Amino acid sequence: MSEHGPNKMVILGIGNDSRGDDGLGWAFLDALEKDPLPDTQTIYRYQLQPEDVAEIAGAERVVFVDATKEYLENGFHWEPGKPERQPMVHSHWLPPSAVLGFCLEVYDRYPEAWVLSISGSQWELGQGLSPEARVRLDAALAFFREWYGNPKVPLSPKLQ
Repeated sequence: MSEHGPNKMVILGIGNDSRGDDGLGWAFLDALEKDPLPDTQTIYRYQLQPEDVAEIAGAERVVFVDATKEYLENGFHWEPGKPERQPMVHSHWLPPSAVLGFCLEVYDRYPEAWVLSISGSQWELGQGLSPEARVRLDAALAFFREWYGNPKVPLSPKLQ
């Protein structure tokens, strides 16, 4: 289990920066690392795996950030993460809900969790973020920084 302070937040950026907008999760972390927030740890992942339970188990809060092919009216979506107990098959990919469920099963607790999905539009190998994804990323970052400073920010963000 990772050792975290009592208010430590773990932010997992999921994606692949060599596949266009699939790199949104990593780009989110890159931006945070340029202007770090106190008491946060950033972790880059291609995909979530059972081993990630050890990274989040001792955290106060965890945020999963990933790109989605889904059209989101505001460009991104912010929602609470909920644990779901799912059979652990020999999978190389897990949704945040399964990682949280596994955390609950193993440690009898899970951190306060949030899932941030950011709409992408191009997924080709070797391409950077699309201009549309950069706008959505900036909006998601602005929302997240506001939320971080005041976790009572409304849960229905609007793209500026």
